[in-house]
Amino acid sequence: MNNEHCSVEICVPTGYPPEIQAVAKEVVNLHTDPDYRNQGFAEKLMMQVCEQADAAGFHLLLHAKPADGQTDSGRLQSFYERLGFEAFQAEPLLMVRKCQTIS
Repeated sequence: MNNEHCSVEICVPTGYPPEIQAVAKEVVNLHTDPDYRNQGFAEKLMMQVCEQADAAGFHLLLHAKPADGQTDSGRLQSFYERLGFEAFQAEPLLMVRKCQTIS
């Protein structure tokens, strides 16, 4: 999935039990072109990912690790928290966003 200056890959989570793989998708490789960072492109794209996951009834998992080696991990965690993700493991930082349409 991508927008004008940002892309993200969504896949079936690996390394998790089958019952988690059946109800969740993993967010991997969120990337924003360097010249377009801090302009809201990643947030807009991730909001679309969250909406689609909710519509399909999936939880979202991710490993909140800066791929570029420059992004502050606390800032990255705050970014995902604004989108509804919660940490469920500290080291490495793993986060989950529960489907908003499942009670």
